[in-house]
Parts: sequence; structure tokens; C-alpha cells
Amino acid sequence: MSSPESSYEQQLQIETERIIKEWKKNPVYLASTSSFRKEGLEKLGFEDVRTESVPDARERETHKKYDDNFAPNFIDKKGRGHTQDISRAKLQAIKVPLDCFGVAIDTMPYRYVKNSDYGKDQGFGSYWRAEPMNKPETLDNAKAEVINTFLLLTRNYLRSMAMKRIYVPEGGYSDDYLAPFNGGMNPEITVEVITSIAFKIPGSDKIENYPVDVRLLPKKIYQLAKAIFSEMEKELKPGQNVSDGYDYILDELEVEDLRRRVLNGKELEEYFMEMANDIFAIMIKEGAKPTKISGGINYGSKAVRDYLNMDEMLFSGSDMEDGIYLGFPQKNIERIINKRARSVALENL
Repeated sequence: MSSPESSYEQQLQIETERIIKEWKKNPVYLASTSSFRKEGLEKLGFEDVRTESVPDARERETHKKYDDNFAPNFIDKKGRGHTQDISRAKLQAIKVPLDCFGVAIDTMPYRYVKNSDYGKDQGFGSYWRAEPMNKPETLDNAKAEVINTFLLLTRNYLRSMAMKRIYVPEGGYSDDYLAPFNGGMNPEITVEVITSIAFKIPGSDKIENYPVDVRLLPKKIYQLAKAIFSEMEKELKPGQNVSDGYDYILDELEVEDLRRRVLNGKELEEYFMEMANDIFAIMIKEGAKPTKISGGINYGSKAVRDYLNMDEMLFSGSDMEDGIYLGFPQKNIERIINKRARSVALENL
């Protein structure tokens, strides 16, 4: 004889499955004309997927609103709120009947730049701000975008190294600069890819939002940064206060200072130009166009991630999948639907 608890769980599971089946039978409205996303919803079992385009002006307006109102505190460094705002705006831009499911998705890679407002207020603001990377449109712009991202990562790596040299007590210092990354710290030395899924369930007008967040650390670039840092340490003059050199890296070193920096007879920009060409060759072979991808790099390509010797760290309690990079994280969407249907089933019983 089954216990009351197991009997209730069985009823809950039956009701959850009934709700999901009902949701999938009704039309689902997708705020996108992407065939990839449409097919993704169909693979999840939605029988009638209706796509609607979102005016470009609506998305531009949301980008501007984000930039105008960005005032991060110490914790709010990430661009998660940005993708959430955009996906929500996309869903609001289409008309979804009350008894239907509505979905909008936004995927964006971010790099970390200095927050120009840091130190202006008395409050403890964030030194960093997440900068969204947009589609470059031309091949020259795509190359420039990739080079600038790699230069920025190098500068941020160097700053991280200098900070560790200054603040780690003597005797406790380690050359493992990447340890903070493995602990979820130092987001500025990573590229962060965030996909936000906005949706409304049938019977409700409320728009809910679930971000899926991955940080990527390209160790191929880190190795160059480590070599540059060693050269910078050698350049300190005899008798010079060592901390002065590290303070320069912390407070004054800019991305443009690194562009013409020579390492082993080659300018850093030249290294990164060669890397950009290699990455584009991989992408083109796989059928991806650098000009049509935000930031110019398809992080959804395993071959590209392998080329950059990429470490990945997943946040948000989500499932890891290539769809996070590609704009349709199918496993995560299915998990969200199941979780939301279960909560409705609990209300019904």
C-alpha cells in the first residue's frame, strides 16, 4: 500500500504532465523569426509555434535605457540585467493571447571594462561594468572587435596579477592566477555569455525571466599575458619601489598601451590578428559568419573553444549546453517549463 506522500507525489506528477501537454497543444508565440529557435520549440513538443518579428527600434531603445541607467554596485557587475531587460522588451513587443504561451530569448557576450563612474560617489560602486558586444557587420569590424576583446582581457589579466602581487602576504604568494576564476571571482578576466529566457504561461499576463550565465576564460590569451607580466617585472629599474610598478598596472595601464607592446619580436596586436584569422577560418569552415555573431566569435563552436584553450564556469544553477552560446538552451528551457508547470500543478491540487 502506498503512503499518502507517494500518492500525492503521483497525483502531482500526473497534473504536471497534463498542464505541460495542454501548454504544448495551444499556440506558442515566439518573439523572433529565427528558424533555429522555432525548430527548438518544436523539438520540445510545441505543436503550433508562431513567430513574430520584434522592431529593431525596440531593442535599440532597451540598449540605450540600460546604458543610461547603468549604476552597478559591488555585486551587480554582470550584464544579466541587460539580457533580461531585452528579452522582456521583446516579449512585450508582441501580442500573446492570455491562454497561450509566450517566449522571447536574448543572448549576449559581455566583456568587462572600467566603470567610468567608479569613485565619483561616496557609495562603494563597482570598478567594472559589463559591456555588451554587438554584431560587427563587416569583416574588418569583426577582426577589430576580436583584437580589442583580447587586448582588454590581457589588460585585465595583468591587473589581476599585479593586485595579487601587492595584496597576497609574503610567503603565501602563488603563480596560480587562475585560482580566483575557479572560485567564481575575477569576472573581468573572462568573457561572459548570458542567455535570458523571458516567458509568460497561459492564464497569466506576468512575464517571468530566467538568465543562464557562463563565464569563459581563454587560457591561450592568459599565457601571453603571463609572459608580458614577467617582462614588465624585469623592466623595473634597480632600486625602484616594486609596488610602484604594480600600482602603474593597477591604476594607469590602458588597453592602447598594450597594442604595440612587443613580445618575442612581435607586437601583441599582431598575435591577436593571427588568432582572429585562425578563429574565423574555423568558423567559416563550420558555416558561421563572424559578421553575424555578437563580438565576432562563435563561442558555441567546440573547435573555437578548444583553440582558445577555454575554461567554462556555469552559473545560475543551470545545465551546461552549447545552446547557451547559440541562443536556444533547450535543456534549460525544458527544465524551466517543467518547474513552472509543477508550481501550477501544486496550486491546482
